[in-house]
Amino acid sequence: MLKLQNKRFLYLLYGDGPSCFVRALVYKDEFDKRGIHVDYYRLNSKFLWNSIKYFSFFKPAVLLIRTLEKLYFIKRQYSLLKIVFKYDIIIAVKYIDSKLLNQIKLKGNACLIYDFDDAVWLDSFYGEEEFSKKVTAVEYVTSDNSYLAKVAFKYNKNSFIVNGPCQIEKFICKSKDLNSTTNQNNTVIIGWIGSPTSIFYLYKIYDALEIIGEKYSNVILKLVGTGKEQSLIPPFEKIKVINIPTYDQNEMINQVYSFDIGLYPLFLNELSLGRGSLKATIYMSGSIPLVCSAIGENLNIIQDGINGFLAVDTKDWIEKLSRLIENPNLRKTIGENGFKFAEANYSIKNCLNQFLKIVELNN
Repeated sequence: MLKLQNKRFLYLLYGDGPSCFVRALVYKDEFDKRGIHVDYYRLNSKFLWNSIKYFSFFKPAVLLIRTLEKLYFIKRQYSLLKIVFKYDIIIAVKYIDSKLLNQIKLKGNACLIYDFDDAVWLDSFYGEEEFSKKVTAVEYVTSDNSYLAKVAFKYNKNSFIVNGPCQIEKFICKSKDLNSTTNQNNTVIIGWIGSPTSIFYLYKIYDALEIIGEKYSNVILKLVGTGKEQSLIPPFEKIKVINIPTYDQNEMINQVYSFDIGLYPLFLNELSLGRGSLKATIYMSGSIPLVCSAIGENLNIIQDGINGFLAVDTKDWIEKLSRLIENPNLRKTIGENGFKFAEANYSIKNCLNQFLKIVELNN
């Protein structure tokens, strides 16, 4: 890694979603420890980005903010193209468009890398044509699971997997302040953590959760990150529900530690196949046993009954949740195995090693 200390890295960021943090900013301290120079360049204004959400009820304000945001982006793009020649390796994260990537190639000599999570070739993102332009414009492509890498490989043979760190280091620090990761009474909390845009996945296990609620009066379903729009939340009737609308990183860790069981349901579609392992490894980081849909990347990281459970259908979800609800010792064992797996494979240090090995071997 010594020769990388002489390289200048630049991460290009757009938006304010989790990808900016998990695929880029999370590495800042680790880069510093290794003496590797890294800059982060944001093409959008976080203030304007958040203002759109704040004024969403007032359309004239939204139109004005979007205009200002576009002008800000143009200015930032112009400034970027004046400095790209200074960098040896430029990593464009997820939402950077192909036009800008090609402009960067013309202005500098850096090794260009496109990094992404999610099935961004779908029309719900930017479509396959734009995706193909992005991955063919760069030297290398990195993504956080095997399905994404396989799709990218169709357009760029230099496609690699780089795991997304689950920040297990933060969980370890927080655990020192906690006496126990389990509830002290008979209540069992089944938890899900996500966002308003992913809460629809709970419909996959709606029937199973209703049956669990009817079967076990001591079970509570805690949903973290539901947002303020109540209509997005499935209308549960038979299971008691606690909603936590928003969270930051510290609150996320606190909430995960309040769970006894973690949920990761997915539908069998391309969007789900593109989902990485982050939700699963976040539960694992808190030693929380989890039940996941037997789909996509979950099949690669979950050993059923060892470090988590895989569920195929409603019957499966009910059976495996019931086993965990009824057996605290099983919850403890599965949770500990999950923690060991996450620590070995998804620490910031290990994930950065994956990335730097790719860069070092190809530069």
